[in-house]
Amino acid sequence: AEKIFKNYNDKEILAKLYLDKSSVQINVFDIHGAEKSIITSLKYSKLINDKMSQYDAFLNLAIASTQSDDYDKAIYYIKKALLIAKNNPQFDKFFIKEIALNNLGYYHSFKNNHIKAIAIYKAALLNKNLRKKLPRIYSTIEGNLAYSYFVINPNNSTSFFLFLDAIKIADSLNRRSKVVFFKNHLSEYYCYKRDTLTALKLAKEALEISRVTQSYDDLLFSLKQMAKADYKNQSVYLKEYISLTDSLYKKERKAKNKFEAIAYETEEITQQKNTALKNYRRVWIIASVIIGLLVLLLIIRAQAAKKRELELKQIQQKANEEISN
Repeated sequence: AEKIFKNYNDKEILAKLYLDKSSVQINVFDIHGAEKSIITSLKYSKLINDKMSQYDAFLNLAIASTQSDDYDKAIYYIKKALLIAKNNPQFDKFFIKEIALNNLGYYHSFKNNHIKAIAIYKAALLNKNLRKKLPRIYSTIEGNLAYSYFVINPNNSTSFFLFLDAIKIADSLNRRSKVVFFKNHLSEYYCYKRDTLTALKLAKEALEISRVTQSYDDLLFSLKQMAKADYKNQSVYLKEYISLTDSLYKKERKAKNKFEAIAYETEEITQQKNTALKNYRRVWIIASVIIGLLVLLLIIRAQAAKKRELELKQIQQKANEEISN
């Protein structure tokens, strides 16, 4: 598809195509390849002034940066996305400013700057239409806010009520990964409160959902929390955690290799096709020249035969005239 649309120079499709390609590369941890694809996508989206595609590109650049644990770089890119959102109010109905603010707060929390993260999350929740129009994003921001509150002050009950509401919304939307995420955090809350029974109950519920969804991220997080909540069986969960991590690494490596192999094979097929086309053109030209020469030779021979026939007729006519005389 990349080769076809390059030939047509369709900038809008190329911008989206390279962005989609970068998402696949991010999923297989091909960070360098993803960044290259995103930058190419940005080049085309800037040429046609497609602000939404530029916004999505900066989101992906930020995500790619987090995979190499470069949260300063992620913050730099997400701020660029946020600037586009603020300067283009026509996109407000898509809540892209709130999405960018959530990501910005999340990246600050990874830098252990939870006070700043809280301020950013609260700014995102100022949009009163968010809960009604886009509850999945609202619950995500609310859950992230709850965790930052918990880290700063575990005795503050605000985080507890925020966690409960976030779980309720996520569960009503059947967003099981978010339910797992928030239940594990709430389990951490109860661990701190030394309510081991509730902490273990929540961690077990999260682990059960994780095994159903078969999400590696959910399962790893749940096993890690189970090791904290169920101290007696800690070694069992940690062993599974390590085994799953090794398995995940191998699968990611295999997926990356497969992606690279497909890209290489596609390039090879394209080269073979181009070579075949060149050979075909060469053969066609040679054949055309040969056919042209043959036709020319036939014409020359036909004209020579016609000339000879005419000469014979003239000789015959002259002979007849001499006989008559």
